[in-house]
Amino acid sequence: MLEIDQWATETENGSKTWVKGAAAATAGGTVIVLARRRRKRKKEAAARKKAEEAALTVKGKALKVAGKAAAVAGPAAKAAGEKIAPVAKTAGDKVTEGLDRVSEDRKARTYVFAGLAAAWLLFRLSEWRQLRKLNRNLEAA
Repeated sequence: MLEIDQWATETENGSKTWVKGAAAATAGGTVIVLARRRRKRKKEAAARKKAEEAALTVKGKALKVAGKAAAVAGPAAKAAGEKIAPVAKTAGDKVTEGLDRVSEDRKARTYVFAGLAAAWLLFRLSEWRQLRKLNRNLEAA
């Protein structure tokens, strides 16, 4: 027979009672945690599905509006294109002729190359200035 103070901490087979209690609490806690996780995942899945449906309806509405706008804007754009095409063609021809004339002119070509060289020189000078500033900052650190 077990004594009273032993009975509080051990069972008949010698196992500790607090171990059984801890195991039962852990198992019960695990069941609770798993149930909570399952409910949370269900809610998340439902929210995700609702958001996808809303996005699809918004996308569908946007496609309908875009289709209507294209139906209205299409003929207007075609008419504008028919009016602008000859003007653009003549303007393009004039620009092309002007560029041909400038490229054949030696003086203009000299100015273009001088401008490119000046731009390159300014770019290099600014680069050197930044490098000097960086080196000064590195020396100070």
